[in-house]
Amino acid sequence: MNNCCFYSSLIFINNIILAYKYKYYIYSILFTFLVITSLIYHSYSNIYTNILDKISIILVVLYGAYQFYNKCKLNNNKLLYKILVIITFLSTIYFYFYGYTCNKYCFDITKGNLYHSLLHIISSIGHNLNVLI
Repeated sequence: MNNCCFYSSLIFINNIILAYKYKYYIYSILFTFLVITSLIYHSYSNIYTNILDKISIILVVLYGAYQFYNKCKLNNNKLLYKILVIITFLSTIYFYFYGYTCNKYCFDITKGNLYHSLLHIISSIGHNLNVLI
């Protein structure tokens, strides 16, 4: 396998373990699903594996947003973590959606996979911080 995105998808195993450790079992299950679909997509890229991967991404993002919202309501003084979660989220939006509109970053012909791998790392960090809030 010569696709760095395949290997960078494995970083989400860290999210599975951390979420499980902190008893966020749904988060852990969703990240398990994400690892599986991401590995499949980055091994056999087609419209069906893309849709499957996008579904798991949307589920993780929605559940993460739900958790983040509930934790912000608690106002537990972890302001730095909250700011970093927002920054990592906005960074992934920037690299993916802005990149899509301009054929840059994740959609660059030569460096797209590297940026996509960076996206995996940034989003993993953001979701781990969300668990730790």
